[in-house]
Amino acid sequence: MTTLKKEFTFMDTLALIVASIIGSGIFLTPNVAYKEVGSPAMLLLVFALTGVWSLLAQLCYAELGTLIPRSGAEYAFYKYAFGTGLPAFMLSWISCTVIRALSLSIVMLTFARYSAAPFVGDCGLTDWAYKLIAIATLGLVCTINCISVKWLAKAQRVFFALKIAALGGIALMGFVALGQKRQSYLSQGFNGTSTSIGGITVAFYGAQWAFLGWSEANNFVQELSDPKILVKAAFLAIPIVTLCYELVIVAYMAILPEDTFRNSKAVAVAAGKEMIGSAALYIFPLIVSMSCFASAIGILLASSRLVHEAGKYGDLPPVLGLVHNTLVTPIFAVWAQCLFPVVFIALVDVYSLVTLLGFTSGVVISASMFVLLKLRRAEPNTQRGIKVPIILPIIVLIPSVVFAIVPFVRSPLKTGLTALAMMSSIPIYFVAVSRRWGTKLHPWLNRASEWTVVIAQRFFNVS
Repeated sequence: MTTLKKEFTFMDTLALIVASIIGSGIFLTPNVAYKEVGSPAMLLLVFALTGVWSLLAQLCYAELGTLIPRSGAEYAFYKYAFGTGLPAFMLSWISCTVIRALSLSIVMLTFARYSAAPFVGDCGLTDWAYKLIAIATLGLVCTINCISVKWLAKAQRVFFALKIAALGGIALMGFVALGQKRQSYLSQGFNGTSTSIGGITVAFYGAQWAFLGWSEANNFVQELSDPKILVKAAFLAIPIVTLCYELVIVAYMAILPEDTFRNSKAVAVAAGKEMIGSAALYIFPLIVSMSCFASAIGILLASSRLVHEAGKYGDLPPVLGLVHNTLVTPIFAVWAQCLFPVVFIALVDVYSLVTLLGFTSGVVISASMFVLLKLRRAEPNTQRGIKVPIILPIIVLIPSVVFAIVPFVRSPLKTGLTALAMMSSIPIYFVAVSRRWGTKLHPWLNRASEWTVVIAQRFFNVS
């Protein structure tokens, strides 16, 4: 059987994590969060604290990744902690059908709107036109992920440099605006800060979306040249992103009048137009589109590895565990991961997707922290690349639980339906996977799986 190669160096891993995090969030959420918190200093504090939380969470995941040096992130954690059974299957199902699908859908829809903006201007396109652009681009992202891991790693280095340069350019415009003293509300500090716990929670919720992607390297641990790379990358990736975000948010507020910043639907484009005129209507949509495209490549790379691992171990159809003999990529896992994003893109708007993503990620991160605490007690002396203070997973756990609860308050119907979709894995497990409960179906399912693998090997050069 062909296995995936250990292609990723430290720089490749760092570039992929940063490129996965910096997607659409920093261009869409800061002004939305500002509406909720009410003051410039509080907005900066919210993003700084979210950066600290993301760093602590990434360090906890680095401990799990070096203790369990297998690809698949949370799937590998649950399978190691609980063995073959319902928890590992539920995670693979939830990740494949909900979490990564939601992430890809959000990024692709944002890409579609910004990439079309220079050509359609204020006229815009119909919702379905944007959806078709998103779906077509998703197909391109899938193709890129199938071609070559080595080429993809090099491409992510380029995207990493371009993203840092783009955010650095926005920050530089902010410094110019500060020197010109364009706006005065930055000096308000914490004056006007909202006292609404719900509003501040929603602001943290938006900031958390902007930082999602920090765990992606855990999905391809077996392709790292050394699992300890996780630890080194963790200490650098989040601080780099947090510094960039803080500088960009200051730039937004230094350039734009408060009402414009608060109400703009495309804050980066508005800031660019204020500084460099109509050229920003072409330059900044290109920057956001590039950022989303690179983020989608990283998300799909990571999520396809989880699906690939689940296929190898029988928690998903075995054909998903096959690797192309020439390209050395899990082509069926890649394309399978694109099916559910197409459904979400077609049926749901982008802001509803953000709410649902916060709920599902909160649930999964909370469960991972419980796994870390369980293994710390069960295997206290097992060698790890890093051993975080026991308080850290608890600190990560509390906000994760909040992220899982808030969507039920804001959007109970859609969140409830998402929870039902997650729970649908339980009957599927007992009918199709569990040997104890699905014995009548297993001969038929096994035969279908075997034929699928045989056909795939014959026509697609996989093993």
